[in-house]
Amino acid sequence: MTPTEGQILTGALFNEPMRVETVDETGQGSWTLGLVGTRSERFRKVSLGAAELAGLTVLDSGFQYDGDGALLRLGLQAHALGIAWEFDPYFGLSVSRVDPLPHQLEAVYDHLLKPARVRFLLADDAGAGKTPRARAVGFLMALYQRRLASSTRAMRRSLANRADRLERGLAQAEDLARMAPPDLPSIDELDEMEERDRERLERLLDAITLAGNAEMVRQEIAELRELAVKARNVEDAGVEAKLARFEDLLRGQGFFDRPDQRLVLFTEFKDTLDYLVEKLEAWGFKVATIHGGMKPGARDESGTRLHAEQQFREGAVQVLVATEAAGEGINLQVC
Repeated sequence: MTPTEGQILTGALFNEPMRVETVDETGQGSWTLGLVGTRSERFRKVSLGAAELAGLTVLDSGFQYDGDGALLRLGLQAHALGIAWEFDPYFGLSVSRVDPLPHQLEAVYDHLLKPARVRFLLADDAGAGKTPRARAVGFLMALYQRRLASSTRAMRRSLANRADRLERGLAQAEDLARMAPPDLPSIDELDEMEERDRERLERLLDAITLAGNAEMVRQEIAELRELAVKARNVEDAGVEAKLARFEDLLRGQGFFDRPDQRLVLFTEFKDTLDYLVEKLEAWGFKVATIHGGMKPGARDESGTRLHAEQQFREGAVQVLVATEAAGEGINLQVC
């Protein structure tokens, strides 16, 4: 028998059915298998020869229908809400605080928005409340709210970065603003963007929101610098509520006393990832990271995503801190 990924193996060698995750042929008639218990979800590596493989049984790995029906229904409902805008032309209104009258719906959706030229004019019409500058301010506020909700570090770096960009880009702002597309992404599209795309969008929005008066820009820079200093003071004081609660949870769950317990942390922003790594290492944890700035690489290539995955799976590190990049071809099942 030749082992393949996805098989379910049983036999006297194992105390539970084992799912084959990785297969490495190490010689003539011998393999090293990465296996995960179907009940315990614990990962292990074994080396097997042809004779040992012959004593194993491959179970039917077809579809199973014994899952939690309530969770399946909840997941389907969440997916339906996520794509509702594709089928409901009024979906944007249904999740907003606007209560339009019937004749307004007819005028806008049945007449004004259908011609492409009119849609373009509406985007540029200040009286319609849909100018790119107004939308840019809204998106910038949304981005900063997300960063503040993530961590004080992410917010501080955003404030400092914005101040730096304002100083460097004051002379180029008008040129960049003229390059802005008439239609900016929706909030749903913002959720789907990768971190690098969001950062590019943020740079463009910064240019759009620059005031024509240079003195106003300088005043904003000064205020941003002041806010960044206050955020730094919060970091240095170590009084961030979420971080304190996080430490309490780790202690309560025994992570400080049991190095064999492993933890995966996901965060949206690289700045928050760096912040968490600093704190975790200061608390004595061994930490690895996976983020969009790392190439996939190989399991034996340091500094790559697959190497970080291998370090975590084998127990060389206790905590893995990752952005959404860990969801791309990475298997983090270890227990």
